[in-house]
Amino acid sequence: MVGVPRSGGCPTCLSRKVKCDETRPGCQRCTKKGLKCPGYTRPLDIRTQKPPFAAPPRDRKHPKPASWVIARKPTTRPLLLPQITIDEVLAPNLAYEALSMQTKESFQGWLMYYFPRVYFSFKSRVDVDWMDFLRDIPPAQFPQALMWAIRALITFQMGTLQGNEMAIYSARHMYGRGLCHLRALLQTPAALSDECLASCILLGGYEILDGSSERSWISHTHGIRYIMSARGAAAHKSGIGRTLMLSFRPFLISEAFVMGEHCFLGDAEWTSLSNHALEGDGKKGKKSALGKILDNAFDEFAKCPGYYAVTRNILASPTDPDNAVMDPLLSDIAHAKERLRQLRAQLDIDQSMRDLDSFSGSVPATYVDSTAQLISDGINSILALLGQLSTILEADQSRRSLQRQARLVYGANSTPGQDPWRLSAEKFSRRNDIRQPLLLCDPTAFTSSTRPIGDALDRFSLDLGMGSVSTNASQPSEFAPTPVWKDMPP
Repeated sequence: MVGVPRSGGCPTCLSRKVKCDETRPGCQRCTKKGLKCPGYTRPLDIRTQKPPFAAPPRDRKHPKPASWVIARKPTTRPLLLPQITIDEVLAPNLAYEALSMQTKESFQGWLMYYFPRVYFSFKSRVDVDWMDFLRDIPPAQFPQALMWAIRALITFQMGTLQGNEMAIYSARHMYGRGLCHLRALLQTPAALSDECLASCILLGGYEILDGSSERSWISHTHGIRYIMSARGAAAHKSGIGRTLMLSFRPFLISEAFVMGEHCFLGDAEWTSLSNHALEGDGKKGKKSALGKILDNAFDEFAKCPGYYAVTRNILASPTDPDNAVMDPLLSDIAHAKERLRQLRAQLDIDQSMRDLDSFSGSVPATYVDSTAQLISDGINSILALLGQLSTILEADQSRRSLQRQARLVYGANSTPGQDPWRLSAEKFSRRNDIRQPLLLCDPTAFTSSTRPIGDALDRFSLDLGMGSVSTNASQPSEFAPTPVWKDMPP
């Protein structure tokens, strides 16, 4: 392509767009017009130029073969970062709140999977159930301990159903974070609040499902017992307090049985809560015969660990028991047996009566028969325990009376032979050390698996794990080891 010629005229002629004759020192056109010719000097055009590219010197020791091909670095597209949505601009916590809401709603499925019968047994008889309680807590006031407990339980359920070990590990991590938040919450004035107790109960539920050690649930239940005792019975008379008490009631009784100690739920101020609730149900038109039987049965169940503990102390004592202790104990055991027989008779009704709403209440028809049967099985096993407690106490009284008569006949300084009753009682006491499991009340001993699937916890919560034991306690349970009371002295 031919280059475009550039004019060499003066600037005045160039601006007038006329042909310059380029006469020196000034052109004729400017002279004729009476203008001063500026001449033909051009201004300097300064431009920046990069230095020429210099290739780096080659290494003469290791010359690059000619056959080598220089591999160029592949060009990669820049990463597309997600753009910030308008929701995140206007409400930065919107995604977190949506996830928290989904987590709380998923807790309903966890309840239906592990505790369908227990949940329906009191759902319509309480002022606030679990889901109402979780939905009503403002997001800004929702305790982190409670949120992480819910996440851990839901994730553990997903992991066990899918056989996903990574999900179970994640659930354990969430449980650990929940414990850290709970530890901090217990150091605040909110340690006795409903939210704190709910966090303890759900984290205790995780310990039962996937405990860090064989009896870790015992230590956790100790803490729940102390918190509930510090709150007092009045805090559990209505509202979410009563729901929390009903939810963890079976495990508190089980812990007392395992430790061989008195259960605080058997005290008069706590058993009176059932009567108060029944009066309220009558006024609200929420009467349920099945729910009434369940509450009354558990009131009697809660007294049994105390009977067991006192009986064990009497058998192990080298001195004769005071009648002020023995007589009320036998009377209370007899009253409990009579009361439980009455409750069992109320369960043994015709099938047509069970189908009535006045009997089942909010319990679905699919769970009415199994719920009634589980309660009846628990009553039968408790009756077997109370029967053997009263038998051994009466036999111990007769033995001690014969010993007193022998001392009167043979003298106080006589040396009696070995006492088989005393040896048996001491053996019984040693075998049932408080650190050893008693009865069948260990919710972590359902099966050979350490991860109970299905409604095993639900069944345990209705019969205290003793439903599969016959009245003579001669057959082992499918959920736990053989009960120890069958080895009591006759």
